[in-house]
Amino acid sequence: MSPDGLSVWVTNLNSGTVSRISTTAPYAVTSITVGLDPLFVAVSPDGLSVWVTNYGGTTVSRIDTSNNAVTPITVGSNPYGVAVSPDGSSVWVTNYIDGTVSRIIFPPQPPSNVTATPGDAKSTISWAAPTNTGGSPITGYTATASPGGKSCTTTTATSCTISGLANGTTYDVSVTASNAVGTSEPSVVAVTPAVPVVTAATAKLAATGSDLFSPSWLVVALFGLGGGALLVSRRRKIQSQS
Repeated sequence: MSPDGLSVWVTNLNSGTVSRISTTAPYAVTSITVGLDPLFVAVSPDGLSVWVTNYGGTTVSRIDTSNNAVTPITVGSNPYGVAVSPDGSSVWVTNYIDGTVSRIIFPPQPPSNVTATPGDAKSTISWAAPTNTGGSPITGYTATASPGGKSCTTTTATSCTISGLANGTTYDVSVTASNAVGTSEPSVVAVTPAVPVVTAATAKLAATGSDLFSPSWLVVALFGLGGGALLVSRRRKIQSQS
């Protein structure tokens, strides 16, 4: 049964099909062709995939629950039991004749929390690593700007800078994560590079009262006879005279 309780999945061994049965009236039944001698079924925790072991062959079938599309995946001989990990990152299949277990892994989920900080003909892109890596470690990230196709890549870092952009042009930047199996769907953010605006600060000086034309330190250089020099420094304040 699907996690939302709206569908029940039943294998039909002799016909090579799986029946998807709606749990709400009028209880519609959809027949989906899979492989030879379908035996057991497992539903992913998010309900987006259904996995079927085809005992009469060497494959399992992945059914996309959004459109009932079927993708065969080769495992061992006479696949029997099937289970999906609690986080949905991998699928485990027992192969009856081979006496082996196959682990199926996937491309990672997209990076999340993608942000773009504009600069002068460039943009710094940041993101958070995907929570589901598809059962395989992340091997790298790529950020690509469109139009133009300028990009930057990292291995483990979660930010990089795309250079060579045109100021004033709005770009859609897509960020993907990759593992040993493949590449995630992109996460997209928009950014418009621009030359930074520098605002000049204006300083105002005011002098009043007895401080007008009265430096707090007076340095007097007296040049004496014979080319000698005397430097005198003293604090002085000019008082107002009535």
